[in-house]
Amino acid sequence: MIALVEKVKEFVRHNLGLSVMTVVTICVLIFFIGCQATVVSPVSGERVNRGELMIEYQSFTDKMLLAQTDLDTQDKMKEELSKIAVTLAEGGTLDPVGIATALIALLGIGSIADNVTKDRIIKTQSNVNKPS
Repeated sequence: MIALVEKVKEFVRHNLGLSVMTVVTICVLIFFIGCQATVVSPVSGERVNRGELMIEYQSFTDKMLLAQTDLDTQDKMKEELSKIAVTLAEGGTLDPVGIATALIALLGIGSIADNVTKDRIIKTQSNVNKPS
């Protein structure tokens, strides 16, 4: 065993440049293979890798789409209420059953939109918090 160590020492002393470059090359290879590139996320402000950044991007995009859907729903409700107000202002009569049906339909649409929004937020939260 001692003879083997002496032979290795002699080889390293004789080929010092090659030995040092071999160690440096191994260290560089370990760095490139083992270390992922990271960046500061514009969403969370934390350092993330490419996969985590894509998850944050998808989560942000989903939240924006949900917000737009909510705004569209609110605009539709305003439009329906303004139609009712115009009909009343013109002296027309409204069918109370029709109004009740329309309001119940609006409440149903609102609750469905709310449930979809909550489901997506929960799904997004569980995907972000899921260990990799």
